[in-house]
Amino acid sequence: MERKLRPVALAYVLFEEGDIIGHFMGYISILHLFVIGGIVSLILLTFDNYAIYTFGIMLTNEIINYTLKILFKHPRPHLSQNVNKGFPSSHAQFWCCFIVLFYYYINQQPKLTSISKKIIVYCSTLLILLVDFSRWYLNDHFVYQIVAGNVIGICVGYLGIIYYPTFFPLLSQFKLFIKQKLTNFNLITSNQKA
Repeated sequence: MERKLRPVALAYVLFEEGDIIGHFMGYISILHLFVIGGIVSLILLTFDNYAIYTFGIMLTNEIINYTLKILFKHPRPHLSQNVNKGFPSSHAQFWCCFIVLFYYYINQQPKLTSISKKIIVYCSTLLILLVDFSRWYLNDHFVYQIVAGNVIGICVGYLGIIYYPTFFPLLSQFKLFIKQKLTNFNLITSNQKA
């Protein structure tokens, strides 16, 4: 009996052999894994409220994307090897949501000059365009799926910014709870002397 095997789709990016642009676009497509790792590292090392909140919003964004893919069931382009549904593009949605939250964070930093902030905005916008192009170039999405991912990601990120002040007290309580639990398990050294 022949088995049908299915890959874990998290980093399953295919490109034609010998295609230098496709190779580069493949790496662009998996950059989000480093962002997730960075956010988790910030949470574990600093217990920063905004990092925790950003992680929560990004998780909510992914749940929304997964739900929309189940509801709409739009296929991917015929050349795509990805078996999951294509609407909306989760990569485009992830990056737009993250960049909106990142813009908000950057604008709250008084030590950054306006020129530094503009450079960050331009580089971030370029990154979104590269991710969008990579999803189209690698035949993983139709253009309308990418645009929909961008719009939904921007909306989720914007709503996240609007509701951040509401969740700030809850984040402080959550942070205290986690620190107490980690201290109880001796994962964080306490300041008490024996």
